[in-house]
Amino acid sequence: MRGTGNILESIRQVNRREASVDLELRLNIESGQLRLQLTSLDKSGHNPQVQFVVFEDHLSTQVERGENSGHQLSHLRVVRYLSPPIKLQPELRHDIKLDPGWKKHDLGIAALVTTAEHLYLQAVYARLD
Repeated sequence: MRGTGNILESIRQVNRREASVDLELRLNIESGQLRLQLTSLDKSGHNPQVQFVVFEDHLSTQVERGENSGHQLSHLRVVRYLSPPIKLQPELRHDIKLDPGWKKHDLGIAALVTTAEHLYLQAVYARLD
């Protein structure tokens, strides 16, 4: 348990620090496209990049073989789309074609801001409700 306490304390210390990137994510749907608009203020000095993630909740799978045969498994936060890394800019727009099989009321969108070395600086998410 000692290791867990150290991890939790490290998380608390990081959460006490002021964010090095301020983010605001706005979403809307236009002509079958999910339009993401990200406004950012970068105070990190790391030339960060952003990746957009679309995830879907409340999915399930009926298992037909193996140890879970006959069971229905529930899934949350299934990644439906992951953008390539994009250079973070103060105003950034990114369009994603909506797949007709995605349930819009179960979709969430995240913007993950990292350094070039993939160290996370900040993240924000919104629901497509």
